[in-house]
Amino acid sequence: MRTFGVLTLAALAVAARAAAQTPAPAAPAAPAKADTTKLTIGLGLVTTSGNTSVTTFNFGNGFAYIAHPWVFSEAATMIYGSTHDTVNNDQYHLLLRVDYTIHDGLSAYLYGGFDRDRFAGVVSRYQEAGGFSWKAVATPVDLLTLEAGVAENQQQNVGGGPSESFVAARAAVTYKRMLNKTAFAQEALEVLPDLQHSQNLRINSETDLVAPLSTAISLKVGYVIRFDNLPPAGFKKTDRILTTGIQIAL
Repeated sequence: MRTFGVLTLAALAVAARAAAQTPAPAAPAAPAKADTTKLTIGLGLVTTSGNTSVTTFNFGNGFAYIAHPWVFSEAATMIYGSTHDTVNNDQYHLLLRVDYTIHDGLSAYLYGGFDRDRFAGVVSRYQEAGGFSWKAVATPVDLLTLEAGVAENQQQNVGGGPSESFVAARAAVTYKRMLNKTAFAQEALEVLPDLQHSQNLRINSETDLVAPLSTAISLKVGYVIRFDNLPPAGFKKTDRILTTGIQIAL
């Protein structure tokens, strides 16, 4: 029995030593984040007849495909207005953008944009930009995003003439505040100073208030300010646009 006990203790000691030298099994890898697709569509319409005939129509959409660490997004807006069959507002905006997450909260971005606003003197403006984006504050209630980069611009003005081309710096800040689980207010400010001509400065501001009417439909009020310190000859520096309508999330 003594010999059996000694052998048993020896076997347990060897087993314990082997167990100590055997690496622990690796923890299961975290599941990959699922791809996400988001689509919103906004519509607004005002029409009158009788003593006056006025039609104003606005349309907007936003699309994002998120495949971590990539985000591919698109945004478009259109505002059309006419009075007695005479067009008095004709604006179009298109943006295609790609973001790549470098680290939590920090991303690099590239985008291409197109603008047309003949009533502000712009037949076409193309913009190609790149830079970095940082989520300085990201909580369930508040989201503050800062962006910095450079943008190449090509612009054709009303009245013909050669196309203008210039490089501008780009600084932008976006703040979103959740008012409850679904309603929110958002402010986006973008500053674009020409790197060669300091007087050529553009500032864009957009304020949005979104309140849900159902799980998929919301009421949206937007107020846009566009400032151009050197507008085309004969045009004002500032445009202000107030839009209302419904927004559908799909």
